[in-house]
This record gives sequence, C-alpha cells and structure tokens, in this order.
Amino acid sequence: MSHKLSARREAFRVALEKLQRGQNWQRELSYWVDESQTAQIGALTTSTGLLVGAAGPIREAVAVHGSNSAILWSKAGKTKACLDQINNALQRTKLTADKTMEYRKAAEALQIVYEDYVHDMRSEMFLAERFEHLDKTEDILLKAIHWIVCVRAKPWLTTRVEVSGFVKPRRSG
Repeated sequence: MSHKLSARREAFRVALEKLQRGQNWQRELSYWVDESQTAQIGALTTSTGLLVGAAGPIREAVAVHGSNSAILWSKAGKTKACLDQINNALQRTKLTADKTMEYRKAAEALQIVYEDYVHDMRSEMFLAERFEHLDKTEDILLKAIHWIVCVRAKPWLTTRVEVSGFVKPRRSG
C-alpha cells in the first residue's frame, strides 16, 4: 500500500511540474480517473444489486402487494357472497316494507364495500406489476454497467457498436 501511495505522490509531483512548465500533465494523473471510474461503477453495481437483488426492497414489495391483492380478493369474494344472499332474499321472499328497506340499505352498503375491495385489489395488483417491472430492469441495468466497463476498458468497442447500428452516432453541428 505504501508503494502505491509513493507512486501516486510521485505522479502528482511530476504532473505539477509539467503543469508549471505548460506541458501535458493530465496523462500523469490518468490513474486517478481510472480508479475513480472503477469505484463509481462498483458502487453503481452494488447499489443496483441491493435495490433490485434477491433480498432487495423491490422483490419484497412485489411479494407484499401480491399478498395484499390476494387478501383483498378473498374479502371481496366473501362480501359478494353476502351481497348475493341479500339480493336473493329480496327477490325470492316476501318481506315487510321495513325489512325490505333494511335489506336494501344493507345491500347498498355491501355493494360499496365490495367495490372498494375490488378497487383496492386492482391497485395492489397494479403496484405489484410495477414493482415486477422494476425487478426485471435489474438485468438491463447490470448489462448497461457491464457495457460501460467494456467500453471504458476497450474504447475501440464504441466505434464498432456505432458502426453496427446498435447505437446511432451523434451528428455534430
């Protein structure tokens, strides 16, 4: 480690001398750029993995919202069954006016509860799908990071990729 530190100090000293003489000094410090880029790519890879990896919060969110959706679906089904029983009682049996009014109010209230359960279930399903989509982008992000590393290590790849049509070259002017 101390040899590396000494080498860095020497490179910095040489770069400073070249700067004072008006010469190209950037080449002397190119290792700082390389190490910085390597550290940034490592941090990006690690944080991406933590976010969308197997133990990350996105997979947990998919599971939680999927479970919530299933629970709401079950509750909606039970509410619908009660609502159907009330509606059948209203249609098939002769009830007093007061009982009929009571059953209709109950049916209206259950209908609102049922619709709320269905709405909430769909919202949970939507959230689960959105989180699944984010989870699937993990592969794309990690491939992008891989290509950044490759292009940085082999600049000639940039030209080959542009020529292949995979990436359209920028037009100047």
